[in-house]
Amino acid sequence: LFLHLAAVVLTIRAADKPFRLSRWITVGLLWGLCAVAHGTALIITPGVLLWLWLDSGSRTKRLNLIASGAVAIGCATMVSVVTIRNYVVGRDFVLLTSNVGMNLFQGNNPEATGTSFPHLLPYRGANLEDLYNGFRRGPDDLAPSEISRLVGNEAWTFVRENPLQALQLAMQKLRLLFNNLELPINDQYYFFTRYSPVLRWPLPTFGAIAAMGLIGATVCLKQWRKLLPIYLLILSQIASYTATFVLSRYRLILAVGLILFSAAWLGWCAAALRTRKYGRAAISVLACIGIAIWSYTPPGSFHKEDGFG
Repeated sequence: LFLHLAAVVLTIRAADKPFRLSRWITVGLLWGLCAVAHGTALIITPGVLLWLWLDSGSRTKRLNLIASGAVAIGCATMVSVVTIRNYVVGRDFVLLTSNVGMNLFQGNNPEATGTSFPHLLPYRGANLEDLYNGFRRGPDDLAPSEISRLVGNEAWTFVRENPLQALQLAMQKLRLLFNNLELPINDQYYFFTRYSPVLRWPLPTFGAIAAMGLIGATVCLKQWRKLLPIYLLILSQIASYTATFVLSRYRLILAVGLILFSAAWLGWCAAALRTRKYGRAAISVLACIGIAIWSYTPPGSFHKEDGFG
């Protein structure tokens, strides 16, 4: 969360200040670190490069090109450290992790629900149980990248052959992504609230942040050029998890962008009240309440108690 927030803030600040190469190298290194921590940052970085190229501001095209190159080199430097390590240790070319295919399959198959579910893959070394039982990859076993490619192909085959079901799944995942329900895998939030007084405090939950953040993103649209890195952060998370599957801890990065826009919306409402634009403030509040109702409505067969066992 810190890395993504720092990357977004420093990207916007670097664009506002006079050109300095070191700033843009730092921005690139930060986005590279974000990618190492969470691979979805690789979706954001090309958008940042395009933003730098198209939105010149007070900079010349030449300086924009230099800034884009510095960001790309900084990001590639951090990512290449992991790529080289993966090859040295595993003798397999894996950019960051080898679970892309598995994640796609989890979210796109005949039994998919939109979140994680137990499914054993028919490849040696592809399941956690194999590693728990002491699996060691031999010369005849598939490499992790090969398993990922095979499983990913199964997901794409499902999408091609069942486009309507795949679309329904995507809509279900979009709803789960913005729903207040905390979906677990091995980190059951509602179970932990039994033992943590802090988790029982009446603090804003994800549903409230989602509602305020989406309205905030709307009222800030006039500044979209300046704030595009925040929009890219949110859009990258939506794209990632409607393509794969949703877990509560995965969407924490989405919360970074939503919290920033939530704060912007609260400031916008305060300004509207100070200037006596009560109608505009009332409309935005009503829209926020409507989104909150949608977010807090239980999503079908998913329950807080799932995973308590």
